[in-house]
Amino acid sequence: MRCQSILIYDRFAAGYASSVERYLGSLFHTARKRLDCPTGCDSACPHCVLDFDQRFAADTLDRHAALDVLTEHWLESLRLPDRFRFFGNDSFPEYRQLPEAIWKAVTGQSAKAVRLYTGGNAADWDVGISPLRELAYRLGGHGIATEIAIPVPARIDWTLFCNSGCLSHGIGLTG
Repeated sequence: MRCQSILIYDRFAAGYASSVERYLGSLFHTARKRLDCPTGCDSACPHCVLDFDQRFAADTLDRHAALDVLTEHWLESLRLPDRFRFFGNDSFPEYRQLPEAIWKAVTGQSAKAVRLYTGGNAADWDVGISPLRELAYRLGGHGIATEIAIPVPARIDWTLFCNSGCLSHGIGLTG
């Protein structure tokens, strides 16, 4: 299988590309529509993808090659499966790493408290190096009360997690 990359850049260097993860689904669907040229050109024209910024690269542009990547099947694979749409149509895929996504959501909403739910087999957990641990301390350090809910049967040595005092950081454990 051949590896392919899609390069997303900000042509005005204003930082828009750094927030693209929020728009990936609609961005690729919009790109796909733009690649469907109303005139049916051979590679690129002003009616589809050729504009002032690409005028010097016109010979290398090939909308058909891009259409080979942005297929309907590929676009559908970006959609969140129905079984994970816990919030109905308000559900969306998260492209950031989970701790960063939680941090952005919690701080963006000016939350006073957050509850993090754990899952999986507790024997497989490595709490000492867990990103969950770092996130809980980061949230607690910013005055956001943090509660970590663990399944009742899980037995784990939480002193690894709280070796410097969870309560002093506003972190509580429930189960």
